[in-house]
Amino acid sequence: MGKLESEVRAELANKGWNKKTNQDEVFMALGVIAGIHEYNRE
Repeated sequence: MGKLESEVRAELANKGWNKKTNQDEVFMALGVIAGIHEYNRE
């Protein structure tokens, strides 16, 4: 099972991604990567 968004945000903050806008960009990038993987499966 995956982690909660709050847990991921806490880990990002521990790694220096403190601003919510930066964390949102990470989530957006992960969404794009997931979409590419889904596209490649089709």
